[in-house]
Formats: sequence, structure tokens, C-alpha cells
Amino acid sequence: MLSIVQPWSTIRHLLRANHARHASTLLPAGYTALGTYQGRAYYYRTTTSTWLAANNASIAAGGHLAVIRDAAHNTWLRSAVDAAGGTNQSFWIGFNDVATESTWHWTNSTSLSYTNWDSGIGEPNSLGGNEDYGQMKANGKWNDELEHQVPSAA
Repeated sequence: MLSIVQPWSTIRHLLRANHARHASTLLPAGYTALGTYQGRAYYYRTTTSTWLAANNASIAAGGHLAVIRDAAHNTWLRSAVDAAGGTNQSFWIGFNDVATESTWHWTNSTSLSYTNWDSGIGEPNSLGGNEDYGQMKANGKWNDELEHQVPSAA
């Protein structure tokens, strides 16, 4: 089953805080707490923004865009966003190939050990231009996308 990526104006971003204690005590303005996974707190922001703005907002809030380490983490994150009201929404994750085309890396320099590209439609494909920014689609698969206004998760 192929899911359609939501319009650009509906992509969100996730914030991953540096410490799980942030989940209950330091909720950044405009974010919804998603809970913790393996000791890390996650937040969902429904306001639309470019990937760069979402990344900068995540850093300013004391964290970074979500880094996904394995399939279980990917599933948890997708389910948490759905439960927070982001059902059928795509959102930014902390993955990009800005420095070198086709060399994807996490913004916090975590080693790349897992990807979940939507290979059924050839992702990553830079379709429509130089798509340098990672997003998770409503089906939990990843897409490379252009820099534009969308929601995010961190």
C-alpha cells in the first residue's frame, strides 16, 4: 500500500531533547511531548517550517531533530506522532545530504546504522530537484525532500 505524502504545509518536526527529564519539566513552547524512548525525550511540533528552521528551533530548544537508530525506534516514533494527532502527517527528521549529494548523515553525527527509505518508489531520488532533507512519511517510510514549509518532529 502506497501512502501519499501530505502537502508541504502539513509536514511537522520532532525534537529529541538531550535528557529524558526534559519531557515533563522543560516542554518547549509549541511542542507536544511524545514521551520517552530508550531514555530520550521526544516532542512533536505541528507548526510548519523549513527543514533548516526546524533544525535551528530544535537546537534552540536544547535538542536536535529526531535521529532514528533502528526499526523499533522508527515504529515507536511513527506511533507516538500518530497518537499526538499527527496521523497521516509527514514530518522532518534529522537526516540530510546537504554537504555531499547522496551521502546522508544525522545532524548530531550519530553513526548511520539504519535507514527506512521508501524504496518502492525509489527513495532517495531527488525527484523535482536537489532534495537534501529527510522526512518520515505517514506510512513510516522515509522520503528526501526539498527545503520548504512543513511540520517537524524532534
